[in-house]
Amino acid sequence: MKLIFLDIDGVLNSHDFFYKRHETTGKMQGGCRRESIDPDALRRLERIINETGAKIVISSSWRIGRETVEIKELLRIAGFKHWQEIIDRTPSTSSLTERRGEEIRMWLDKNPENIGNFIILDDDSDMDKLMDRLVHTDWEHGLTDVETENAIARLNE
Repeated sequence: MKLIFLDIDGVLNSHDFFYKRHETTGKMQGGCRRESIDPDALRRLERIINETGAKIVISSSWRIGRETVEIKELLRIAGFKHWQEIIDRTPSTSSLTERRGEEIRMWLDKNPENIGNFIILDDDSDMDKLMDRLVHTDWEHGLTDVETENAIARLNE
């Protein structure tokens, strides 16, 4: 199974998105709400899924204190057409020393039957031994066409 470990802040939203929204609505707020999702970034993520058949595991901090079903609903309401492709979320550790790459590794170790080709879509780089799987976005722009093409190519290798 092809998998995308998905961060949200810095991937499905960005500085550009919040700034543009502030200019048109006067609202600069962020947070874990459907209004915090960039529709253009969602369309790019949908393109990745359409062209690869990948499933999604949420690795974002949005998973903390939320069940997978709640995250699916937030993204569905935001307009994400492939919300049903979200299959799980990575574990959240209470240790301040845990890094996102270690949490992804914990999920992979717990779900060996699901391991296939995978990527990590994230604006952070704390992936440790999984750095070679990172499709790195940035907080300024979020998921762009460049990262979208990279993700598709890597998942279809």
